[in-house]
Amino acid sequence: MDMLTIKHLKDIGEFDHANLTPVKVPEPLSGPEIVKQETWRNRIAEELRSFDRSGLKLIPPRKQETLLPSQSTITAEKQHLSLMTGLISGVELNKTKTKEPVSPFDLARLERIKDQVEEDIHSFDRGRLTPVVTELRCFLPGAEELILEREEN
Repeated sequence: MDMLTIKHLKDIGEFDHANLTPVKVPEPLSGPEIVKQETWRNRIAEELRSFDRSGLKLIPPRKQETLLPSQSTITAEKQHLSLMTGLISGVELNKTKTKEPVSPFDLARLERIKDQVEEDIHSFDRGRLTPVVTELRCFLPGAEELILEREEN
């Protein structure tokens, strides 16, 4: 026997019957109760037969409409179904290639180059740079030039 069956049988054997809720079974009706119930049934049936229907309005039956799902609902359900099918059956994924160093030597060489570049950046002497003075040039005419231009026109 497998382990699941053995465990199941063990659980059945260890079950505590004190945890069960007692069930209350209805007792059959006595003679006077049956007569009382039949009297009520007869009275209700007589009221239904003698009911005056003339005061009721006759409403024509409505046509039964079939509500079909919208196109977006159908599309969403199809997509959900295809995704679930893919999860259950498994989907073949594309192979990917990851770029990894060919050898530990190449990795060490790349690290050494990176360290050398960082060292060169920190050891750079800014004093060797030539100072540059930014000259502000304004190509827009001044107020005087605008006044002279207006007077000419």
